[in-house]
Amino acid sequence: MHTKSDVFGQNDHSSFIYQSVASRSSSILRSTLPSIVTPILISVLLSAVGCQGSDSEDSPIEVGNEAENETENEAGNEAENEAGSSVTTMITGSCDYTNLFSSAPECRNYTGDGWQITTAQSDCAAQPESTFSETSCEASLSLGTCAITADEGLDYDLILSGDAPSGCQMAVQGCVIFARGEFSPSALCEGQYEPVEPVLPDDVGNVFVPFELMCLEGEAGQEGSRCTWQAIGGCAPEGEEFIDYASCNPVLTQRPYAPVPSSGFETPADDPIRLDEAYVAEVEWVRSQAKSCGCVCCHENSKTPSGAAVWDTDSEGLWIDDWNPSGLAMGAGWTDSSMLGAFPAVDNNGFDRQTTVLPTTDVDRMVRFFEGELARRGYTPEDFADTTPIGGPLYTQSIYEPSSCESGEGVAMDGSISWVGGGARYVYVLSVGTANPGAPPNLDLPEGTVWRLDVSHEASAVEGANYGELVENTRQGFPAEGSPTALVEGEQYYLYVLRDIGAPITRCLFTYGESSSSTDPMDSPQAPWGEICTQSEDCAAPTDFCVMAPGDAEGYCSVHCDSAAACNTAGAPQAWGCVAVSCTAEAFTWCGDPAEVEESGGFLSLCP
Repeated sequence: MHTKSDVFGQNDHSSFIYQSVASRSSSILRSTLPSIVTPILISVLLSAVGCQGSDSEDSPIEVGNEAENETENEAGNEAENEAGSSVTTMITGSCDYTNLFSSAPECRNYTGDGWQITTAQSDCAAQPESTFSETSCEASLSLGTCAITADEGLDYDLILSGDAPSGCQMAVQGCVIFARGEFSPSALCEGQYEPVEPVLPDDVGNVFVPFELMCLEGEAGQEGSRCTWQAIGGCAPEGEEFIDYASCNPVLTQRPYAPVPSSGFETPADDPIRLDEAYVAEVEWVRSQAKSCGCVCCHENSKTPSGAAVWDTDSEGLWIDDWNPSGLAMGAGWTDSSMLGAFPAVDNNGFDRQTTVLPTTDVDRMVRFFEGELARRGYTPEDFADTTPIGGPLYTQSIYEPSSCESGEGVAMDGSISWVGGGARYVYVLSVGTANPGAPPNLDLPEGTVWRLDVSHEASAVEGANYGELVENTRQGFPAEGSPTALVEGEQYYLYVLRDIGAPITRCLFTYGESSSSTDPMDSPQAPWGEICTQSEDCAAPTDFCVMAPGDAEGYCSVHCDSAAACNTAGAPQAWGCVAVSCTAEAFTWCGDPAEVEESGGFLSLCP
């Protein structure tokens, strides 16, 4: 009987675990991705990925999770697609920012009809060094655009920056394979790349699927049961195969995947080692260890959607030749790959992954084997002494230092939790000094966690929460039982909010009982904009119109408009738009909060 134990809500579920190879810099946009969702992070390089902590020396793609939002956008701005297409696209604005992981400049256009000015601004505000604009991204120097289709109408276009045709192939690979988007080349890339097809089947979802304990015999926890974690680092009992217990589809949501050629190294045909029975037996033992674990979902050709990533346990003979030196160094523990997360051996059928990149039932034996492989290729530990710990953004996030919250972020006295950046799947309240949450199953619940809210992978992300309270499709990740410790007024805490693991949108310090500083122009419009009035004569220049709803005795000061640009020119708060009963009749327009449109139930609209 095949049973399973769902551990959603415990410290055993993951999101996107990033490629474990060292990134090389690229002029191509590294962006945030919706194939595992919005906003995707294409941190390119595409020629080198594989989901188990791949051993390629090229750079990976990093991804984060899909931002889901249930608001509707009732109007947008027309913008010419400047990345090589003459198609006119309606946009709600654009965002220039610095990629959180690559530190490279990026820009995205908010094209979906689910965006509002306010939600697009919130998404933009969550990005480092960001600037929101109601016009489209500058695309005069670009390789093309990557059009991303997301849930709830939150589509967007990523502008793939670059000025050299040599980057075109990587751009299309990053867009189609990892972002699962549609690539439109700029004039620069026309005819400069080979077409690329998606590598993942349609039934592999966009959101991380939680780890599950899959059992062939008995129930989880029962004596004599035979169970395996359905996870990238999960392993079947030694000598058995992972695929007999679990499916690879959920595992493919837990790592970036792409078919990647092997290293190209080949042991000479006349090398005596080929006839060394003891050596060949060790090669087969390592193969058997790999086949017992979730590694096969990306590294066994017959089990992958589109081909093995770098090394292939289906390869005949000395399959270990497939490995690149950087992967061998991770196998020997010369390079630290612990940021990728690991199950305790006692909970993983004896397989340990704390030291070696491959889970193993005999750490010393595995280390000796990989050290031997490195030695016969002429490498020493000194060659990898300066290598940054593997994990890409998972490592850089682990050393992140938070600053004070802004824009009203934090936990209010009524328990409401506020953040910027859109929908979230993991919301943490941490004690100050707590380590930043990392990859499951062992790094996502650091000591010092006060409360954690988890959102089901089958539900929409949440836009807000209340401390200690659960709503439909959420579970309490910590504490395991009972209510969380009450927050103490005047004490400082650390708010850590994730679109998904590896994709933070808010990380800041707040003092419970104090309001955080606000940088949102909608919070406190500068006078005379937004000042209370009873008639237009009450409004000081440059405002000259008192906006009042029918039947109200008071309104606020603004001006008439015919476009959002007119409001900006007049000096209205940056977040305001041109609200109207009819955009063709100026007397029925005014510069105001775009939220008025949503609240009107369709009576009002935004003028482009």
